[in-house]
This record gives sequence, structure tokens and C-alpha cells, in this order.
Amino acid sequence: INGPHAIEAARTVDLTQPSRAKPAAAQREHARGASLTLELPFPPSKNALDVRRVAISKAGKRYSARSDSMEYRSYKAWVKGEVYQQRGPEGGCTLDLAIDVTLYPPDRRRRDLLNPLEALCDALTHAGVWLDDSQIVLATVRRGIICEGGKCVITITEI
Repeated sequence: INGPHAIEAARTVDLTQPSRAKPAAAQREHARGASLTLELPFPPSKNALDVRRVAISKAGKRYSARSDSMEYRSYKAWVKGEVYQQRGPEGGCTLDLAIDVTLYPPDRRRRDLLNPLEALCDALTHAGVWLDDSQIVLATVRRGIICEGGKCVITITEI
């Protein structure tokens, strides 16, 4: 990790559950407040997540089939690799979460800040950071400065 967030990433704590030997109340107290900061590639827009095509069933009926776009599939695979490289193979968090996202766009185009958030959350679910993005109870999203290629810095905190 290069750039201004290298120090933040070096000081992060993994979102792993404490050992089962402790009582449940002690586990919750220990886990509460743990955070993880990841620097990831800039997510694709929500509009580019899926491809619709016409398919024909075995019975000969036409229907519309939806599948993930190639760009979105490669983004999810890239995020999974980055998460594994930055955090390791730990399991996903099971508590409520707060996320703080800073999006550094690759160019000056006008962008909706919330569109890339869906792709990012789905990719992090796919990577096993959390069990389901419905665990997110607080989300802060901000636009950063333009940087070459774009990037996304997300801090995930258990609450």
C-alpha cells in the first residue's frame, strides 16, 4: 500500500471473532470497536453491475436472464485478492458494522457517490469480510481527490 493511507492500513486490527473459550459477554466487549481499513480499486458504477440477455428455456420460451458483467466479476475477484493480501484468510464479522468510505475518482467526471457503494459492499460480501451487507447500520461516504486509476479506502468498524 502506497500513499497517505499506508500508515492507516499498517495500524488496522482484523475483524476476527475472539476465541470461544471466553463468555459471550466478554466476546462482545472484546470485539466491539475492532476496525479494519482496506485500500481497494475504485468500484464500478451500479449501472455496470449486470448484463441482461434473452435466453430460451428447454420448453422453447424466451425469458430475460441477468448475469454479472465481466467488469463486475473481475472487480469482485480483485477485491477478494486484495482483502486476502491485506487482511489474510480470517472469517467474516457477525456483528453490526459502521463503514467509512472515501472514493478517490480516476477522473473529473460527475459521479453519483452512492452508485459505486453497492458494488463495493457486494464485493466485500463475496470476499468474506462480513456475512451480509445488511449488517451495515451506519455508512459514511465521501469523495476524495482525483487520483490516477482511482481507489477506494474503506474503514469497517464493529459497533
